[in-house]
Amino acid sequence: MNSKALLGSCGKLNLTFKRSFILIIIVMIGLVSITGCGSNNASIDLPKDFIQGFIAKHETMTDKSLVYYYVKSDRPEIAEQIEITCRINKSKGTLVILENATFDFSELQIELVDKKEQYVDDESVVFVKVAVKGNYKMQLSDETRRINANEIIILQLVRSEWKVTNTNNPWS
Repeated sequence: MNSKALLGSCGKLNLTFKRSFILIIIVMIGLVSITGCGSNNASIDLPKDFIQGFIAKHETMTDKSLVYYYVKSDRPEIAEQIEITCRINKSKGTLVILENATFDFSELQIELVDKKEQYVDDESVVFVKVAVKGNYKMQLSDETRRINANEIIILQLVRSEWKVTNTNNPWS
């Protein structure tokens, strides 16, 4: 075999290798995009019922179980806010009305903004930043209030349960 024939066959082999390599790269990129691997927001199911329950309890501030929506470090402050709000509403005669409020969240959008994993006390913790936008209705015994929402809520995954956090914010 002469040297030109040898170089020609090597060139064809090199071209075939390049095409195969490019094809493998394209397939890998496709798999990553389809499965969501490498995406920070992949595989997070937003706990929309939890968020809506939190909004309802936070709006009325009459239910002491609201404290359990928060991480432990935030609970004393929230419990105090609930106590103060209940005393004020009781003196106004609106406590019972607020306790019986119902909510319509059909016009509310809840979207994942970002996800971060961070170490807290030598433990890996998942945080999500959630945008709450749109409107929701609070039905009271004598009126319906349309409430505009444009909030960011930080959630922290604690022992497989989502909790709201005011103090642990990896974005600040």
